[in-house]
Amino acid sequence: IPDFIIIILSLILAVNIYKVTGVRIISLRADAGTLNLWFPTLLVSIAPTLYMFKLVSVKYLQMSSEDYIKTAVAKGMRLNYINFQHVYKNVEPFIKAELIKVISLSVGNLFIIEYIMNVSGITKFIFQSNEIQPIAIGLFSMLFISGVVYLSIRIVLYLFKRGFIYE
Repeated sequence: IPDFIIIILSLILAVNIYKVTGVRIISLRADAGTLNLWFPTLLVSIAPTLYMFKLVSVKYLQMSSEDYIKTAVAKGMRLNYINFQHVYKNVEPFIKAELIKVISLSVGNLFIIEYIMNVSGITKFIFQSNEIQPIAIGLFSMLFISGVVYLSIRIVLYLFKRGFIYE
């Protein structure tokens, strides 16, 4: 399902929740405060999360059919030990390789969500200007934020590996 369709379906779901329960989940006003923060953030993360779940599940199923995993199961090793020591070590390079694609999906969704939901953010700052300097500042700030997110995820993966994986 394309990202745009997921975003539109999420907006329709939020409107239906409001009709049924009377609880407002979203607001399309630019000065709505926290209503304009958590729902767009959730929408930005849906498509990359689904992509990562799909990638990890496909690689997990592929790795679980390997001979060394079957041997570990036959030896009676615990499932957590097999997942951490064998499967994760082989799935981690694929996660690291696809991390840039996941972050670029998030940035692409950011453009769509800020436009549809009337959220004031970096992309609105870029598109409202006709001069080069604000556009360059906006694009470099998006690049900087993407770099910070990338590095933080890599640090979390490194700490996870150092904490749970024995080498």
